[in-house]
Amino acid sequence: MIITLDEVKQFLQITDTSQDALISALIPPVQDWLVGYLNNYFEIDYDDVESDTGYSSDAYYYMRSSKLAFVSGIPATITDSQDGFIDAGFQNGMDIRVRYSLLNNGIYQVNNVAAGVLTLELGHSLFDEDNDLTVLLTWVNFPNALKPYVSNLINFHLNVSNDPSDDMAAESVGNHSITYGTMNSVGVYPPELLVPFRPWMLAGKI
Repeated sequence: MIITLDEVKQFLQITDTSQDALISALIPPVQDWLVGYLNNYFEIDYDDVESDTGYSSDAYYYMRSSKLAFVSGIPATITDSQDGFIDAGFQNGMDIRVRYSLLNNGIYQVNNVAAGVLTLELGHSLFDEDNDLTVLLTWVNFPNALKPYVSNLINFHLNVSNDPSDDMAAESVGNHSITYGTMNSVGVYPPELLVPFRPWMLAGKI
């Protein structure tokens, strides 16, 4: 995840637990919105990895395979019939991006790694998918420098939820639903909250 519940509370100096559930629910959709807005999934560069192996070098974590299956459930899992996840360098707690699947593209956090199974953190959902598509899994590494600015985005939602006089607007983001306050020309947040993210904005965004 781009930020944890404890980190949000530390940055916002929140000491009680009354908003823990709301903060936890806000983190995934805020993350989804931000990577789309920045056009940046914060993937580790794998261009220099030997492509014929389908696995990583010590400095990269990725897998390109047509032998993966996505399994719904609690928790959701990704399976590899070739048992290659450990050899590929996947680790507990890492964030991964799924690309080129039919139903499950997105960013997920891995709870546990076994040779043939990636078990995702609770809260992630997958659609059952088992086909011959060549799917790419990449390592997502969110910079620590993002965390205080992401906390500000979450604080914006907390303030909106605590002030029923604000105009409200709702939007679906991927598999998540998120509620916003007053809309603006960017579409979601006040401009002053978005300015700090500009160094991470990739081509295609202004």
